[in-house]
Amino acid sequence: MKRFAAFSMTTALALLLVPFGAIASERGRTDGPEGSEIGKGGYERPGASNGSLAFEWGAAFGDDSDKGAPLYLGVKGGYSLNYWIDAEASFLYSIPTESYALLLGPSFRSDALDPIILFAGIKAGPMVFPGSKLYLGISPEVGAELLMGDRASVGLKYAVDFPISRDLIAHRIGMTLGYRF
Repeated sequence: MKRFAAFSMTTALALLLVPFGAIASERGRTDGPEGSEIGKGGYERPGASNGSLAFEWGAAFGDDSDKGAPLYLGVKGGYSLNYWIDAEASFLYSIPTESYALLLGPSFRSDALDPIILFAGIKAGPMVFPGSKLYLGISPEVGAELLMGDRASVGLKYAVDFPISRDLIAHRIGMTLGYRF
């Protein structure tokens, strides 16, 4: 019984001291191998930049129009607030319904599968439908981008458009072709 009590006290003391060791850990050094300091201090990944511009296109399902193929086009601009969060603005145009949207919001990014970047975001803004009907819309999205070198990317995304006060929900599946500058 005394051994169990000693083991329990040692384990509890070790668990209490682990956070202090993490706080006192040393920042990355610049005298190691090339690239060893990235993510541990003031350095960013080579080629990283704050601005981005992307062209997107794809299909939008759930529209109430029978005017043709459910295609949409869009352009997206973004600014990286830090390594994981981008502030983005998107302008989208649905060809068969002749509707458009201006959406703003954050995108949360992860490069755990480098060179593949996974992202999830939520945007909101005005959605205009034929007949000058203006609605506030919310559009959550998820997707993945493949980095093509330091600055270019190609990606796939899925988004759902919810115009508030309208009983129509549109699902968008699209591709993006982007450039970071």
